[in-house]
Amino acid sequence: MASSEWRGGLKWRVASSEWRGDRASLFASGGERNETIWERAEPSHSLPLWGRAREGVFNAKLILILCFTLALSACGFQLRGAVVLPEAMEVTTIQGGGGELRYEIRDALLAAGAQVVPGASPAVSRLIILGEDSERRVLSVGSGGMAREYELYYQIRYSLRGPDGTVLVPEQSVSMTRDYEHDPDNVLSSEQEESAVRDEMRQLAIRQMLRRVQATLDAGEQSAEVPASEDRQTIR
Repeated sequence: MASSEWRGGLKWRVASSEWRGDRASLFASGGERNETIWERAEPSHSLPLWGRAREGVFNAKLILILCFTLALSACGFQLRGAVVLPEAMEVTTIQGGGGELRYEIRDALLAAGAQVVPGASPAVSRLIILGEDSERRVLSVGSGGMAREYELYYQIRYSLRGPDGTVLVPEQSVSMTRDYEHDPDNVLSSEQEESAVRDEMRQLAIRQMLRRVQATLDAGEQSAEVPASEDRQTIR
């Protein structure tokens, strides 16, 4: 009779088994059983039941993840904060701006899939940075007349022109404010926090600028002035 068992993590079965002498006299006569021949079972039985079940669950999860991803792509789902540039900005040059602002605008455009070219390149759209403003004012004062809380203000003014000089987006601005607490007993830490807050404001303003350019072009509002946007947040 064929049988099977597990050896070394693989299932094996008895291919053949033969007795020397008749079965009735085997135990009385001390008859011997010849060597059992073992061979590997079919590959489909190479895993125990629990292993095959776990493999099936994993495959089912993988299929669900792939289906979910395809469904999101089909619906045009975008991750929060992602910027989708309009066709007019596929090849863009940056005019104006300086320092960190210009570099971060370039990085944001590249991350969104645009090609950023030198300012002298012809037949490309021009993202014109008309101005960058940053201010700080005291919100509250503690004992001894030392400032305990500041308000930071940041603004970018910009416009967009097509390759032929046509105004695609008229002058607009993005502005935001952030409040943060100042520790007069730890000036170095407060200065580092202020620098980090300013960097965050600049990056957020750039993303908001690009999203508003996209929205303006998509809505066909090339000739209408879009009201400035302001964002406010308190940093504790």
